Amino acid sequence: MAAHETHEIRDNILDAAANLFLLQGYKGISMREIAASTGLSKAGLYYHFKDKEDLFLSVLTRNLENHTKIIRRLNESQGNSEQKLTQLILSFLATSSRDRAMGHLAEREIVHVSQEARAHFAKTYHNLFIQPIVEILKQGHSTGELNCPDPVFACRVFLGICWPFLMSNGHEFHAPLTSTTAQELVHVFLHGFAKSHTR
Repeated sequence: MAAHETHEIRDNILDAAANLFLLQGYKGISMREIAASTGLSKAGLYYHFKDKEDLFLSVLTRNLENHTKIIRRLNESQGNSEQKLTQLILSFLATSSRDRAMGHLAEREIVHVSQEARAHFAKTYHNLFIQPIVEILKQGHSTGELNCPDPVFACRVFLGICWPFLMSNGHEFHAPLTSTTAQELVHVFLHGFAKSHTR
């Protein structure tokens, strides 16, 4: 089998598995059902993934890798920290509701995999998602735009503010999220809600 065919089959499996995990959860679906949804035999599915845990983690990791590409492109682009953070939110909002729902899937279902797998995913999450955002904040701190001597803490604060807007539960929000929403979220992160006082 040619490499491009293997890659295409693997992507099809990941797409089908993502939908099934979102609908039925980790424990609610079997490898046999996933295989059937892709038109593969169970043996064919195990050729690409050693078990359901491996497949589940691959689904989550692929989603993180897609986000990583977005963040790194922004980090290499022109613009100040505020512009990059605003574009980061807009880029995430532009992804499908299914992709955003992956955050909830990871939070909800990661408890069902082994402790070793959870530790591995935690490291992957940090390297692929947290660290690239940290780099944007570190760059802003180094140029004097931001005051965040602990960029990892600042990253978690930023995500804490944005998380309810970025992580869809599988349903679209009643009101569309716009560039104004993104700008307001970044403004809250950078300046808070307190009035500025002049002396």
